[in-house]
Amino acid sequence: MPRAANPAYLPLINQARRVMATYADMEELIRLGAYRAGSSAEGRRGDPAAPTVGGAPRQGKEEATSLEQGYQRLEQILATVETKN
Repeated sequence: MPRAANPAYLPLINQARRVMATYADMEELIRLGAYRAGSSAEGRRGDPAAPTVGGAPRQGKEEATSLEQGYQRLEQILATVETKN
């Protein structure tokens, strides 16, 4: 993807990947209720983030969003995640 994306957005893309990877690592513990919220810095970042990123608004078939708008929305979501932690 580095060549497919605007280089200005690579840090944002990498941040989103880190957040989602952290959640993926902890997902089963979270679903089972075995993860204690706030027990690790990574968990604080991943726990609330994945539901936000994964549950981001979806657009209908007839709706259009520019790539720029998509990156702006991702940046807003990640900023919200960071302020929660």
